[in-house]
Amino acid sequence: PAEQHMINFPDSFATVQTVIDAIPNPIFAKDRSHQIVLLNNSACAFFGHSRETLLSRSDSELFPSEQVRIFHAADDLVFESGVENENEEQVTDGTGRIRHVITRKRMARLEGTEYLVVSVTDISASREAEAQNRHMAFHDPLTGLPNRRLFEEKLDTCLRGVTARAPLAIL
Repeated sequence: PAEQHMINFPDSFATVQTVIDAIPNPIFAKDRSHQIVLLNNSACAFFGHSRETLLSRSDSELFPSEQVRIFHAADDLVFESGVENENEEQVTDGTGRIRHVITRKRMARLEGTEYLVVSVTDISASREAEAQNRHMAFHDPLTGLPNRRLFEEKLDTCLRGVTARAPLAIL
């Protein structure tokens, strides 16, 4: 079953580079030590670094440690199982902005060596729109103050937690 999830690329890195540079989504490949060995132009633009800066760098040199732990756990799972992995993650780009992304990770064999190939879909705009819609639903558009709907939701939550040992008072 793990072999079904393997991608076998042509022997030439140059051929692979030409192909992935034509893809508009960020694409990159890492080796088992989590170092970037191949990436497309879209990945450079997304992460906000040059190809030279990103190549041969590991996650720990580029991202905050809490993000690195999440990346490595998913990477190692794919390397060990050979099964494709899809995660929603947060990534800090080169400007320090936190971006919400969906990553798809798959193992690939290139010139006899196993790599992890990652495609990234940026969903930051979608998450920001959801947060804005939620804020608008629970706050007055003119003053920004919480509205009756937010009060009722908070009250409902509090009432569900009322017990003899945890009473509730409302003023």
